[in-house]
Amino acid sequence: MVVQDKKLNEIATREIAFQMEKDRIIDQAANLFAQRRYDQVTLDELTQILGIGKGTLYRYFTNKEQLYAEILDIGHQKLMEILNGVKDREDMNPLEKLYEMSFSMAHFIRLHLDIYKVMAIEEPKERQCSTEKVQQYRKERIQMISDVVQEGRLLNYFRQDIDITLFSQSLMGSLWVEAIFPLGAVEKDGRLILRIEEIIFMFLKGVGTNQNFFKGRMI
Repeated sequence: MVVQDKKLNEIATREIAFQMEKDRIIDQAANLFAQRRYDQVTLDELTQILGIGKGTLYRYFTNKEQLYAEILDIGHQKLMEILNGVKDREDMNPLEKLYEMSFSMAHFIRLHLDIYKVMAIEEPKERQCSTEKVQQYRKERIQMISDVVQEGRLLNYFRQDIDITLFSQSLMGSLWVEAIFPLGAVEKDGRLILRIEEIIFMFLKGVGTNQNFFKGRMI
């Protein structure tokens, strides 16, 4: 039993070390892909920056395309987990959910800027598979926002004449651009206001029916 436990511990230790190194490769590769297009990054350059040989890299990824795809997957999946967590909260009404989801999305993108810059880079035509993946991710995020807006409209938290799809696309697109390529802050009433705050309040105040919600959150 002792020998078996020791072997299990050794296996667990190796798996942890493997995952830590894989995460390191993904983080540094994301930084490189965020600066240049996929086809401008070579395996030689990747391995040189990572400080490993090609053989070691192939232990973690079968090729450069798989590494690139995992960068996209990780960014999307982690963000969706956060947004789903807010969406499923029973102690929040739809307006509160949308408010929290908007800030959470912007904050998460800023924390993982390299990955989201990769997503924002226009893909060459021959990279159609990745382009479709990014488009699918975008549709899923828009759908999540749309679901919350639809719930809010049914419960009279949002105006009935709102175009849900257009609103969701516009809100997400504005947050996305400002989070990745921020224009900075503006001064209002003697204090600096992040433009991301202005964007969120502009969208929510424009469609919300409960203006009391904004009194304690005025920017």
